[in-house]
Amino acid sequence: MRVVAMLAIAAAAAGSTEAPKTLVLDVGLVRVSSLRPGTQKPWDPPSEKAQSTNGNCDVLADAADLVMDLSPFHVPGSTTAVKVGRGACHFLTGVAAKGQVTSKTDPDPFVRVVASPEVSYRSPTIVDALSHVFHFRVAVPVGAIPNSGLELYVQNDSGRGTAESQEVIGSLRLRRKQLLDAFEGSGLLRLDDKEGGLERIEIAVSEDDSKGVKARGTLNVSKASVARIPGLDINAGDVVEVSAVGRYELEGSPMGADGLAPNRLNFTDAALRGAPHGAALAVVGEYGRFASFLTKSCRRFVAPSGGILAVGINDQRPTSKAASGGVTRGSVSFQIDVRPPTPEEWRTGVVSGRCEAPPQTAVALADRIDQAPSSPTRSEVLSDGDGPDVAPAAGAPPEAAVWSGPVIAAVQRLAQSRSSNIAIAVQRILHPSGNGAVLRNFDYVPDPNKLIFRFATSWRGAFGTRYVTTVAWEIGPDGHHRAAVLSDTARIPIGRRNLQELNRYFATNLYPMVAQDIERTY
Repeated sequence: MRVVAMLAIAAAAAGSTEAPKTLVLDVGLVRVSSLRPGTQKPWDPPSEKAQSTNGNCDVLADAADLVMDLSPFHVPGSTTAVKVGRGACHFLTGVAAKGQVTSKTDPDPFVRVVASPEVSYRSPTIVDALSHVFHFRVAVPVGAIPNSGLELYVQNDSGRGTAESQEVIGSLRLRRKQLLDAFEGSGLLRLDDKEGGLERIEIAVSEDDSKGVKARGTLNVSKASVARIPGLDINAGDVVEVSAVGRYELEGSPMGADGLAPNRLNFTDAALRGAPHGAALAVVGEYGRFASFLTKSCRRFVAPSGGILAVGINDQRPTSKAASGGVTRGSVSFQIDVRPPTPEEWRTGVVSGRCEAPPQTAVALADRIDQAPSSPTRSEVLSDGDGPDVAPAAGAPPEAAVWSGPVIAAVQRLAQSRSSNIAIAVQRILHPSGNGAVLRNFDYVPDPNKLIFRFATSWRGAFGTRYVTTVAWEIGPDGHHRAAVLSDTARIPIGRRNLQELNRYFATNLYPMVAQDIERTY
């Protein structure tokens, strides 16, 4: 009997297949009744028709006249290059979001899949439509489907309020077994909710078995601010990681992918208008409905809707010669990674794990400051009133290369004006449990090929003991090189990620300030 049981278990295992971890639901045909169920009333009185809530297209609409040429993006397996020109907004809008045969009294339907009380994924709105093929694709982790079933709604967009508040035309609860059976069978569900107004909905069910999709491209900021990545379609619910690295100038202001302070040239949509100017961004969507994300040097997000992906910088007027006479030049390189979400990510809309930003470098300074006069080779001692000052570096060469003078002067001004901010940032990055950080000393060692600035930060440990952590910041004629810990009296091991974060802080927070100071002064 024992042998027979073992053979039966082995046979069952051999005949079984592993269930998919993530499904993709592709909502195709949606057909609704012409009148409200049980009445002779239309869905929308014409006098009450409001503008659809598909959202605006500020990022691409504002950039449309400015996009002229672009280094091509490439997705592995695709030979399509970017084609850009006037009307770049259509990269995200596609064809008009309107039914083929319409009446002003027809509803404005959209599809919404509920992940949790706080998170849902929705299609664009189709204006004045009784029937439409949406091709709305949403990734659904099987483990995230509740026992009560996945909620799917077809709703009528009033143009006012939130998606949750819109009138329901019809609704479904899709059970996990129902979806898996469809996947194992024909791959298609044909359903309805005739108690409501949903006469037919067709849903294709497939497995999202991708291990992740990657795309790369380089954007010339003098010729384009935003560009679509061809051949890359995003599902609603996908996890998207966008990393950017570059050195470029906008109207003569050097910066990297983290940008500078906000200004009037930012795009005007809510996510970008108050964000750092020139910082990297991403936009995902279709049919005029899109979501914009400030990505800076690296960001992960869960796509709230599907469609195409565009990347760029937060600047409305990329042009080779801006009105102010400042130069716009340089490039930013993007890498995009797309993968299916985990159940928790899908339910919460929050991505797990840390986004590792690439090293950032800013625009080279040599071509703009090589004629500037050299400044003194030794810094002034900083005084913070908390203990004795430490003397600046001694024994330095009497003079560095000509390019270094403006850099030294700018870093001196930065260290003097932001000494408290720098000290607190260094302590929080390297020793988060500490407190009471002050900058005890700042000095530098010049060299014809580089400058090394040293920042000595005094801080208190958990038991009140004072420690000193000294950071060395290396800058060359081509900009930021690196920042590293030179010495640390705390003798507490510092993690690799903390050291990477320290380098990013000097590269993307402090160096753009130095470059701006030089631009203003020289």
